[in-house]
Amino acid sequence: PYNDCDVYVIVNLPSDINIDELPDRKLSTLKQIVLEDANFEANLIQPSFVMEGLNVATVVDRNKVLAAKGTIPVDRVAAKITVSIEVEDRIDLQTPPNTPDTLTSGMIWTSQPKQMKIEFVNGVNRTVLSGNPDNVTLTSDDRYNVIHSVPTIPEEAPNLESWTCEPFYTYPTKWEIGSDEEPYLFITLPWT
Repeated sequence: PYNDCDVYVIVNLPSDINIDELPDRKLSTLKQIVLEDANFEANLIQPSFVMEGLNVATVVDRNKVLAAKGTIPVDRVAAKITVSIEVEDRIDLQTPPNTPDTLTSGMIWTSQPKQMKIEFVNGVNRTVLSGNPDNVTLTSDDRYNVIHSVPTIPEEAPNLESWTCEPFYTYPTKWEIGSDEEPYLFITLPWT
């Protein structure tokens, strides 16, 4: 008799996905279940994430309901991206000694963090359960951009403005360097 078995766990699979409708329950088939999440683009905090994991468990007793025992670590399929920014309240420009540029000497720039915006460009809201970007064909409808603006700035930072934006979410993706599909963050901070 075997003492170990492989266990594959899927956590928080959306209720609209019916495993009984799959052609079979092979691991390769399960890992190809397509996940789509319109909430990523809507800029909402996610209440739960689809996770999956595979590990070996020890067979306890084949005659009982609990046939195997073990720990199965799971990984979230989606990425959660949080950005924390610290910005100086002001910058005093001083012309270094022995330089001819006096145009900027004595200028003071003040940051406007309440007007700051951060944009996540080319997020992906479609993947397969394995998270392998090679196993899903994306269209332009599967990519999205979302902007966070007017951050909440803590009062306890009198000289150094800092904030953390709402998280961004995306499924795994792949791209060629310089491609129009490359994901990135674009931060805008006005100064006066």
